[in-house]
Amino acid sequence: MSASAPLSVVVPSTSTLNEPITGMTAIGSPNISVRPVNPLVLVLVRTVRTFLQTWLGLLIGAGVGTVAIGTLGSPPDGLMQAITLRDTIAATALASAGPALISLIQNSIEYLARFDRSHPELRA
Repeated sequence: MSASAPLSVVVPSTSTLNEPITGMTAIGSPNISVRPVNPLVLVLVRTVRTFLQTWLGLLIGAGVGTVAIGTLGSPPDGLMQAITLRDTIAATALASAGPALISLIQNSIEYLARFDRSHPELRA
């Protein structure tokens, strides 16, 4: 087997681990690289990822609904108004903000709990 690039693992940075570390493994297995990242960056990345995943899902759902309506013909007068692309994007982005906010709160609490466990002397 040929040597491949190390597998990268991202962990929250601590006072003892601030530099990337590469661990050597058995011959033929990829090495493991541990890369510390600021916990605030990890929370932000998770929040943005949740927002984008939700938004994409809602956009796909809205697109499927629009295509289905288009194939059925025009609805009776007054039953449905035309929805513009701008309105669809705005509505799905607004609906995606909720899950992203929940993700932000959840991940912030997780890292605050870790901080609390690692620094018990700072408890009030």
